Amino acid sequence: MSSQIDTTALLMDLETLQTAILPLEPEHFDQALRISRLAITEIQQWHTYLNGLALCSFVQWLQERTSDLPIQQDLCSALQPQYASVLEAVCNLKVGAFTLCLLVTESVAQEVVTVPRAVVDLPEFAAHLYVLLEVQEEQEQTILRGCLRYDQLLQQQTASLQPDHHWHYQLPLDWFDPDSTHLLFYLRFLDPITLPLPVASASRSLQQASTREALARLLPQLDAEAELPQVLTWEQGATLLTTPPLLNLLYLLHTRPAQTAAITDRLTALLTQTSHQIMNVWQWSWDALDETAQALAWSMPRIVSPAIAMRRSSEKVEAALQDLMERQGIELPQQARYASVTLAETGFQLCAITWLVAPDETEQTGVNPVQEWALLLILVAQPGTVLPLGTKLQISTTTVLAEVVLDATDLYLYILVEGDQNEAFTATISAPNGLPITLPAFVCDPGHA
Repeated sequence: MSSQIDTTALLMDLETLQTAILPLEPEHFDQALRISRLAITEIQQWHTYLNGLALCSFVQWLQERTSDLPIQQDLCSALQPQYASVLEAVCNLKVGAFTLCLLVTESVAQEVVTVPRAVVDLPEFAAHLYVLLEVQEEQEQTILRGCLRYDQLLQQQTASLQPDHHWHYQLPLDWFDPDSTHLLFYLRFLDPITLPLPVASASRSLQQASTREALARLLPQLDAEAELPQVLTWEQGATLLTTPPLLNLLYLLHTRPAQTAAITDRLTALLTQTSHQIMNVWQWSWDALDETAQALAWSMPRIVSPAIAMRRSSEKVEAALQDLMERQGIELPQQARYASVTLAETGFQLCAITWLVAPDETEQTGVNPVQEWALLLILVAQPGTVLPLGTKLQISTTTVLAEVVLDATDLYLYILVEGDQNEAFTATISAPNGLPITLPAFVCDPGHA
């Protein structure tokens, strides 16, 4: 009888263990290989390959156990080569209301976990839950070694945790909870409010002249084989990591050597532009443009009249607006204003629609609610032409908020974002094989009307 009990207990233990073993399927290897080819150096390609394997197997494991939770990986750092080449972890994986960071290793034999400083110290890459995954490529499996909550990490960090010269923390393995059922429990039943994350500061990035000057001097000289800590201070590296247009150009600098001079010029222009140029759409409310918009030859703001949604127009911006309102279900309030500009370098037309977002009555309290605003960007081709396949539209703050790429079924690209009035949105447009165009940041600031 006791033998039967022991056998049953052993089978139960094995079943529990199996829940933490994530098989690697052939399609996982194929996808990881495709991702890794976009990295720059062989070392970066290997790290990206391992991260891709971990991401694919982990997402499949989650889908099988939490099929009701939405998983968003489009903006995951492993799938963006400009981030994958400089961040060894997999950041910004969204599962339900949680942000996860995957820490990927080939072995835990040393009983320590190497964690990039960026995913701990920079709000843009911090996570509610840090998940440790060991990739065993030859055994065609990934092992979920444990998870660590953000609040627990902070409690431990206040003791004696110090980063090394390579911008890494060394965390003891026993800080991570090895029970995978606890991770699933957190995702299903824990309220993210109980794990508050730091808020990124939109004003941090390129405000200091010394930082801009240093990056303008150092980035063009940064060899693809060199690690960032060998060339940049941590403060300079943090600025680079939290300025997506800058990171985009650095990636192109290392992948398009024939365009080095043009990319360097674009880097310098971006560093100069970011220091003082913004486009304040607050003034659009009374049909006025600020100096930056006037200098870039934006059209005068106009009301988005109901007639636009009702008439058949050959003008591509209005046709796109009509499609968005009729087919995509986007509702534009009466106070919405729109203006457009032709991008001389590509010939594309960019339309911006903006409005103030009415506060949710259910969230109103005795204090004045924080005013929010919305920005809808639409990218179209000029009449008689089409956007090339692969054209990209991106909106970022200190990280990429949204990114869309034109495929064969698209006639235009659009992105809708909302934020507080202290947030600035930066738009970047890239044509295939062309250099990205980064516009001055859109803001909605009554203080600078």
